[in-house]
Amino acid sequence: MSAIFALIFILSGCKDDDPEHFGEGSGTRDDPFLIETAEDLNNVRNSPDKHFKQIADIDLVDFTQGSGWLPIGDEETRFTGSYNGNGHTITNLTINLPDEDYVGLFGFAENSTIENINLEISGNVTGSNYVGGLVGKSAGSGFISNIYVEGQIEGNDYAGGLAGWNECEVTENHTHIGVSTENTYGGGLIGWNEGNISNSKAEGGAHGSGYIGGFTGMNKGDITESYAGEGAWGENDYIGGFAGWNEGDITDSRAEGSYQGNSKVGGFAGKNTGNISSSHVTGYVEASLQGSDTLGGMVGINKGSITKSYAEASISGEEECVGGLAGINKGSISQCYATGDATAYDYVGGLTGVNKNSVENTYAIVDVTGQTHTAGLVGINQGSVEKSYAAGEVSTKGDYSSYIGGLAGNCQGEVFDSYYDKNTTGQDDDEGKGIPKTTLEMQQKSTYENWDFDNIWDIDKIHMSYPYFRWE
Repeated sequence: MSAIFALIFILSGCKDDDPEHFGEGSGTRDDPFLIETAEDLNNVRNSPDKHFKQIADIDLVDFTQGSGWLPIGDEETRFTGSYNGNGHTITNLTINLPDEDYVGLFGFAENSTIENINLEISGNVTGSNYVGGLVGKSAGSGFISNIYVEGQIEGNDYAGGLAGWNECEVTENHTHIGVSTENTYGGGLIGWNEGNISNSKAEGGAHGSGYIGGFTGMNKGDITESYAGEGAWGENDYIGGFAGWNEGDITDSRAEGSYQGNSKVGGFAGKNTGNISSSHVTGYVEASLQGSDTLGGMVGINKGSITKSYAEASISGEEECVGGLAGINKGSISQCYATGDATAYDYVGGLTGVNKNSVENTYAIVDVTGQTHTAGLVGINQGSVEKSYAAGEVSTKGDYSSYIGGLAGNCQGEVFDSYYDKNTTGQDDDEGKGIPKTTLEMQQKSTYENWDFDNIWDIDKIHMSYPYFRWE
């Protein structure tokens, strides 16, 4: 009798006494443990180096009381295995740990693979630092793929819809999340990124103090074919529709929405010291960007390179350094254009408010309004402008105005083979600040001396257009 009782006890208590038992599977990559229930998912934390596969939708409603779900993995015991959601959904994720770091469905993952999960947050995921819908911090050479996250994220520093901090490869992910940080490094997808990202989307926007981006607050990795929607808002500096600060390479990506901050605010990046190419900013009709100073339709301040990109933006600054593409350019801008309108007090340009380095093969059709150092392309040029043109209206405000121009307001640098439409800009000054031409002349190829119409530029002779880029 006692032997039978002991056997029954062992069989009935097996799952509770053995945290690595999840039904079928042995926990290897080829034969993962199968996750079917919320309790199975909760037990993943007890085997952080194993491999798991979800085989049913899971509701975490029983883990919503008090502080809610306890994240899987922390700084001391990191999740190093793999989790394949297999296309299933996890609903009612709720976390309320405002004083704790490493907060998300997974708290701290390292060299892990997490993929194929639909994650629905009920209420908020709230933590202190390193807060994400999927994972608080993803470190090492891991892989995150095909994740969808919906809900709200709140943290102090390093908060993102997918991950607060990421070093891993990230591809084909989508967040529809409002991200709020009390302090810095908030992003619609990732707060601080050092990994490579491709084919990913962040919608819902991000809000915080500084270093806030609709996609990522800080980027040090390579990002391709990605999108940020809804915008970014910050009380201080380095606010961008895509990245608050970019130090990496971003290509074939776009941002749309509204962007607001104090200084170094851009429709794409607040500050760029990396490379941005084949990317653009647009809105429902126009992007709306408002702030104090150093604002650009594409970037607030550029110290890197921007190529084959454009901004369609409405930009309003209370003080100075406002441009249709960049507020201040200290790097290089080539084969780029801007449309829309730009308004500020001083240093206002259709392309850039201040140019201290290189602007080549560009154009701006931006209506510009300022009081001093205001022009169709560059408010003040202290670098080089080459093979560029401006065709937007240039207007002044206030009782006193100075340094107003069709192409450059104040030219302390060099201008080569560059033109402006004296009819549309309302300006007619050829003293080293660009060559004024009529609208008809601006629509003729013969006007543009030394321009490359074989590889870079084109012009529509039939419909009488201004020059445009072959990549458009």
